[in-house]
Order: sequence, then structure tokens, then C-alpha cells
Amino acid sequence: MARNKLSVPEISARREISKNLKHYARGLTQRQLADKTGIPASTLFGYFAMRSTPNAGMLEKIADALGVQKSDIDPRYKTTVSSSMAKTSDDHYIGERNDPIHYYPYLDAGVSCGAPALVDSYTNNDLQRIQLSDAVMGKYAGDKDILVIHANGESMNRIFPSGALLAVKRTSNPSNGDIVVFSVDNEEFSCKRYYKNDKAKIVSFQPDSDDSSFEPYVYRYEDASNVTIFGKVVVYTVVL
Repeated sequence: MARNKLSVPEISARREISKNLKHYARGLTQRQLADKTGIPASTLFGYFAMRSTPNAGMLEKIADALGVQKSDIDPRYKTTVSSSMAKTSDDHYIGERNDPIHYYPYLDAGVSCGAPALVDSYTNNDLQRIQLSDAVMGKYAGDKDILVIHANGESMNRIFPSGALLAVKRTSNPSNGDIVVFSVDNEEFSCKRYYKNDKAKIVSFQPDSDDSSFEPYVYRYEDASNVTIFGKVVVYTVVL
């Protein structure tokens, strides 16, 4: 049975709630917090693990137990309304308002996830699905080869922050400068800029980060047989 479809704002909210719960509940185990709130431990675990979203009543109990406001845990309760914008891979902002939508498979790549899971996810009907407006997706609206994941880490922070949602179109033949998702030896996958130099017979995957500790991956053609490119990032969204 397919999982419930989640919207982009709902996924972002669950991630933010989980992060804030971990921050404000420091020093408490989840069992201790469950005892303080009267919320079943299994229900509370779902909030921490981003499997469910607390309603206003549950949120009130948690906030009271932690001595904070509801909006400190779920920012949607703030009086100011946050806005959502998106960028295409060529840096154009697009508003997301009352546009036709399509649903896309979503893989939570923020957790430890091996490359085989990414391959399987393109055809896995049991994945969560999220909605993105056609205005956001542009020419990729409704594309069946799109998978949505989220960035995890700072190696591409000049382009998008950690946590940004990435629409990845499956391809094994990217162009120079494309931002690609790839793996080495079918282990955990990475996101970098792709460059191929036929003269030097090398292929490289370059970070685009303010952090100089990130280094490129460089392979000679004869050593690149263990490198698998899954797709290129065609759209990314940033929640402000």
C-alpha cells in the first residue's frame, strides 16, 4: 500500500520540528519527555523521526513541558508567514502560488542511504510522494524520471544550503558543469559539479562550497568504472 503523499511544506515542517525538539529537549530522553507530557512514547518518537506531525494540542503539551512557545518547535505558529521560493538550476527564482501540481517520488536522503536505494527509488511505488507546482518544475513538470531528495551537508552551499529539496532527473550522460548525484563503489551518494576532460582523460566531481576542506573527486578514465552517475539536479527549492 502506497504511503500518504506529503507536500513540500509538510516535509520541511517535519524536519524543522524534529530539529527543534532535539534542541530544546537536550538533557531529556524521549521516555522522560513522554512522561512529562503524557504523550505516548511511540507517538513522540514519530515526531522526532519525522514520521508524523504534532497537532496543536500535542504541540501545546510539548511546549509546556519544555518551557518554550509552540512557535519555537513548529515555526508555522509564528505570527509572520514564511514564504517559499524555488530556484531552477540556472538560478531563476520562481514563486509557488496556485499553480497546477504534479506528485514526485521522494527519498529521504538526509538519513544514511546507500546508492542502491537511490536506484530502486525511481521505480519504488511505496515511496512517499510530494507535490511540486508546475511553475517550480518548469519544463520538468510531470517528468517521470524525476526523484526528489534533500541536500545533506555543506559541499554545495554556494548553490543551495543543506536541507534544500533537490529534483534529480535520471541520466548517465551529464554535461560539463551539471550538478550530479553519483556514487563510488555503490556506497553512499554525493552531490557535486561534473566535469569531463577528454584531453586529460579524467572525470572530476567538484564541490562548490565556502568550506575549503571539501576536495574534488578526480578519476582517470580507466579508474572510473566504479563511479555511477544517477542523475543531475534540475531544480532545487529553498524554504525561507
